[in-house]
Amino acid sequence: MEGLLKPYLGFFFPGECYEEVLMKLNFLDVTCLNLFSSRLLSFGIILGSLMVKVPQIIKVVRASSVENLNYLTFLLELAAVTFTCSYSLAKGFPFSAWGESFFISIQVVILLILMFYYNGHMTYLGVFVPVYVSIVWYTTSSLASLQLLGMLQASVIPSMIGSRLSQVAITFMNGTTGQLSLITSALNWLGSGSRIFTTLQETGDTLMLVTFAVAFVLNSIIMLQFFIYWNVSAADKLKKKA
Repeated sequence: MEGLLKPYLGFFFPGECYEEVLMKLNFLDVTCLNLFSSRLLSFGIILGSLMVKVPQIIKVVRASSVENLNYLTFLLELAAVTFTCSYSLAKGFPFSAWGESFFISIQVVILLILMFYYNGHMTYLGVFVPVYVSIVWYTTSSLASLQLLGMLQASVIPSMIGSRLSQVAITFMNGTTGQLSLITSALNWLGSGSRIFTTLQETGDTLMLVTFAVAFVLNSIIMLQFFIYWNVSAADKLKKKA
């Protein structure tokens, strides 16, 4: 029985923690308890990331509209999560430390395809897909040096700032959150905040830590806008203009 469970329990209690906590029953080991909490939180973040953009995708499809969504926000977010995946792979970080970036990247690609479709920009879509696939192939191959990937990861920070601030600006100018999903934004906010703790526990990587800290602050601003414009709809906005 122990042999069957060890691979799964070993995820939450890696290395010496497996022996210390599960075999010696030392439940007061602070280091192992912090690592267990981090892995449990990481598992929740990755599980949540499987669905984080789904409410946004459903909202867009149901409305057949991408109102209040802009290309810059999602292209910069896609660059951020893609470079985080490539950098983490090269550094050999455990999947638990960055797995949500992989799943979010897939969902952002779907959202961008929907944006191209509903905006009637099919030519741009034909360019976007092969260019993005080429970037992913290059940054995950042996051709990309660790130094280059480190620079790309550093660029995630201004990309994240540009992505979130552009969305904040669009919402402010329109006076409504439009088709922006509250559930998706809330999950982004919770995920980035939780990642600050897990990064400190699992990798201690400064670039990753700063990235998630900046993302948490900016996601907090977006969440604040939902409360500010809670009762404002696009219809109300049009009535005011009329």
